[in-house]
Amino acid sequence: MINEFLTTTAQTSAQPAEGGDSASLALVICTRNNARRLPALFDALSKLQCNRPWEFVLVDNGSTDGTRALIESLASRVCAPLRYAYEQTPGLGNARNAGVRATSNDVRVIAFTDDDCYPRPDFLEAVERCFREDPTLAFLGGQILLHDARDLPITIQTRRRRRRLRAGSFVRAGLIHGANFSCRKQAVLAVGGFDPLFGHGAMFCPEDVDMQARLLAAGFHGLYDPRPVVYHAHGRRGRDDARKIHRVYDYGRGAYFMKCLGMRGMAARCLVHWAGRMLRQHPARSWRELQAGMRYRALARSGLAQPLATGMPEQFGS
Repeated sequence: MINEFLTTTAQTSAQPAEGGDSASLALVICTRNNARRLPALFDALSKLQCNRPWEFVLVDNGSTDGTRALIESLASRVCAPLRYAYEQTPGLGNARNAGVRATSNDVRVIAFTDDDCYPRPDFLEAVERCFREDPTLAFLGGQILLHDARDLPITIQTRRRRRRLRAGSFVRAGLIHGANFSCRKQAVLAVGGFDPLFGHGAMFCPEDVDMQARLLAAGFHGLYDPRPVVYHAHGRRGRDDARKIHRVYDYGRGAYFMKCLGMRGMAARCLVHWAGRMLRQHPARSWRELQAGMRYRALARSGLAQPLATGMPEQFGS
């Protein structure tokens, strides 16, 4: 039996909870059949410090390994209201949309990380500080460091310098990762949420970069800032592991590039960037990108791809 402070949301009709909460910040983590990692995750979350009200939303993306029962046993470790959301349809884009819907009405900023990442104790304070310093900021990325030195130095971000992403600019894949990605909730809703075709478990992986591009195309601003930090325990240690994840990223990147070619004001910048990549990288990587791009184009022509929402809400940043 789930404790009363866990709120379950249906996979397609979930709505924000009505009242009762004062959280201005939410931490959303999605998981799928990864119960073995949850105890370590909850241990890390128990150390989080935040000077503002916050809530924790954990999205179960159709797990069949006893994830929900384990969450019930671990829930008391986190010193914040915990909301449980269930999303049956696979894909991180779908799961993150469920997490957004499950946040309370008072939430203004949503911080996303993954179930194999451990936020530094000051992570939420750093996220809150960045958004407080700049009311026009719509999304934010931060550092992702290795949790275990034995893992390969991949799927991390160690950049120490801030980088401002202005409205209409093109964002390359790899600058801001979904494992350390925060957004104003109003901005995410303004562009229609995450694209269900994107995200691990769906057709193409980079739901995070796709969201950033659509926010920039809609007139929002973003920022990479090294202050928010998470530690990634990805466990990839061999060449085969690296090759597999790079193939996945090549495929996702191609779909992302093709989608950007259809965004107003983004097409020319994307085309220049993609052409430059093809001149520098191995032909096999370019071929995978082109294959994925053509597949995405076919989906868009058939009407299965997400429509491109544009336009900043008039009250954003107020």
